[in-house]
Amino acid sequence: MRARAAAFAKDWQDATYEKGETQSFYNAFFRVFGVQRRTVARYEAHVTKLDNRSGFIDLFWPGVLLVEQKSAGRDLDKAYQQAGEYFDALRERERPRYILVSDYINGNLFKGRLQTVSFNATMRSALLDACRFDWSKVSPGIFGALFQSVMDPSQRHAQGAHYTTEKNILKVIEPLFMEDLRAEFARIKTTKTVAVSWELRQFHAKLGKLTFFDPACGCGNFLIITYRELRLLETEALKALYPKDQDGHRQMGKRVADLSQVNVDRFYGIEPGEFPARIAETALWMMDHIMNNRLSLESAHAAIHLMASLRSLARSFL
Repeated sequence: MRARAAAFAKDWQDATYEKGETQSFYNAFFRVFGVQRRTVARYEAHVTKLDNRSGFIDLFWPGVLLVEQKSAGRDLDKAYQQAGEYFDALRERERPRYILVSDYINGNLFKGRLQTVSFNATMRSALLDACRFDWSKVSPGIFGALFQSVMDPSQRHAQGAHYTTEKNILKVIEPLFMEDLRAEFARIKTTKTVAVSWELRQFHAKLGKLTFFDPACGCGNFLIITYRELRLLETEALKALYPKDQDGHRQMGKRVADLSQVNVDRFYGIEPGEFPARIAETALWMMDHIMNNRLSLESAHAAIHLMASLRSLARSFL
């Protein structure tokens, strides 16, 4: 890769014209890393901006990178504003982590030498131990407490950064909306009419339409715990919607991604600090992964039951 990077820098050191060079440049750039650009990113991605005008992103890698490339000497302030308009118009899940606005293509990307990160045997051993650890029993909500514990006390006091325990969060969200939702679900389950399936589907759809906003979210504990509780209730609703048959099978018949309607993208928060905001984002996606796994165990029950039956049958012939 180092040789490819050096060749790339040499080939593009004199390029300056955006319209004539951008696509060739980024195709070559991705090849430095052994990646075919078209497998992850596209050129001239159409966007309908918030004012209903159309725009086209020079290069767009959904969820990762948005590039606005300009020729040398062009106004970058205008280009940056344009990139911001594109960002605001994108769906939440597509918004990139990085925005790149550049007025030249000169190959300097690989000119400097990066300092090697210090990493000794002890750190390597600790990393491997962390990888081997069973994190499935650890709630992502704990990250807020960890972050607070390493903050300087005076800084924590000045910012009002105080970790809210799960117990206290439940004291808020339970009477605020969870108790009503659970009561509604309990009522539907006891319905003896043929409309129970329709009511369950309506209730499930309702859960997916709920939107939550924490104006001072910090590390996101309120959002994380709320998301978990809604996903747990959704799982119960799906189990009621797809009851087990007489053989103990639960035929949900869909992928987890299609079954769940409670979406991370409907959970919003404001946090001015970059680090706690990233913790909140990461922890929320971790909780999403945990709940997807939990739901997959329910939807995979039939397959598990079948495998157990096959093993039992095989043993009978031995």
